[in-house]
Amino acid sequence: RCVNNGFEQELASEVFALIEPFAGYAFNKAHSVSYALISYITAYLKANYLDEFLITSMNASINNSERINMFVKESKLNDIEVLPPDINESKSKFSLYGNDKEKYIRFGLSAVKNVGIKAANSLVEIRESLGGYKSLEHIFENIDLSVLNSKTIESLIKVGVFDQFADRTALLDKIDDFIAVSTHTNNAKKHNQTSMFQYLPEDQKVKTEINLNLNMNTTSKDKQLWELELLGLKLTINHQNEQIIKSVSDDYITSVEQINNLSATDMKNVKILGQTLSIEKLSYTDKKTNQIKPYFKSQIDLLDSELELVSFNQNFNQMDLWDESNLVVIEGYIRMRNNQLSIYFNNASKYIPQSNGFVESNKIDSENKCLVFTIKNIVNNDSRFAKLIDIIKNNKGNTPVYIRFQDKNLITYSDLYSNLHIDKIIKNEMFDYCDIDVRNVTDFVFPNN
Repeated sequence: RCVNNGFEQELASEVFALIEPFAGYAFNKAHSVSYALISYITAYLKANYLDEFLITSMNASINNSERINMFVKESKLNDIEVLPPDINESKSKFSLYGNDKEKYIRFGLSAVKNVGIKAANSLVEIRESLGGYKSLEHIFENIDLSVLNSKTIESLIKVGVFDQFADRTALLDKIDDFIAVSTHTNNAKKHNQTSMFQYLPEDQKVKTEINLNLNMNTTSKDKQLWELELLGLKLTINHQNEQIIKSVSDDYITSVEQINNLSATDMKNVKILGQTLSIEKLSYTDKKTNQIKPYFKSQIDLLDSELELVSFNQNFNQMDLWDESNLVVIEGYIRMRNNQLSIYFNNASKYIPQSNGFVESNKIDSENKCLVFTIKNIVNNDSRFAKLIDIIKNNKGNTPVYIRFQDKNLITYSDLYSNLHIDKIIKNEMFDYCDIDVRNVTDFVFPNN
């Protein structure tokens, strides 16, 4: 066709060769304009109708826990609290409550794994017909077992749907009793059976009573694990700690978003404030010595996400600093580990309330520091090396020591030589012939972690 229109075949072929690969990813103008318009409308709605935008987005993603988690974090950043599902307030889907001064989003029942829209609708419809559920017995005498089973009830208990009536562990202990009550009343309704007691006045009726073990208490950790499994995120948090973190966000790094905006240089020395969530002891193989060595991993809860904390300090898990839900200030450096942001712990302190504000407790050092002595232009039988060894032996302490031999073509590190008293060594004037540096042990012992 190009030739018929007066163009040379060679030129037409060249132009087509340029256009052909572009077709693999290009959009025509109409397509681009459509997406640009949708993006503009979405941005406008979020900016001007944030509450409605968040609720609609959550309900559109009700089966996608990852996206719900994203919108929950967005809600918190805009001071809209997201509360766990509740048997007397939740609807089938996410709902907004409150007024302009104070508002919150209540989790929808159908967003709970193993529940689904049919069971959620049934619970809400029965509640509205009864004017609300008044007790556990009232709930299980009226629910419809044709759309709810024991797995559904277990999931509802684990995420806190019945928290206003009893502890989650105590409720899980009585699931069989709940099912028995429901089965009995469902069968009676099915066969249109009546009881002589139902004609008595309300205050004289024989009431079903389920006895719970009031000594059972669910830990925050168990609640969080169940919520993570069944909701895709943790809703059990220390709200007081969260408010404290927000109030000092100008003084510390309090979100992953802040970390993502740091330069590579700034990531080498950060100060983070967050809540402790968990601690785990793991091991790795030291590639230098081929020995199995321990290290510790913890999760720190920030305002918008969790951050992995890694420490090679063998006493790390013995510190009461890491008790669940403590507020901690962590100093260290940020790096990517298994495609995940992690902070490598240098030292930490507990964030303690005082009458006039908050203070940091005495810092706990990571014990991950080492001394590096650099001897340049080393020669055979070098007297500097002998002097250095003598001083190391006479200044015993707890700080690991490495010796760095440097010449024009080669840099070599010794194995771990000894342990020194770091303050004495740094102040010792006999080291004029050595460069002294304090570094992280990880730079030498664990370079591949």
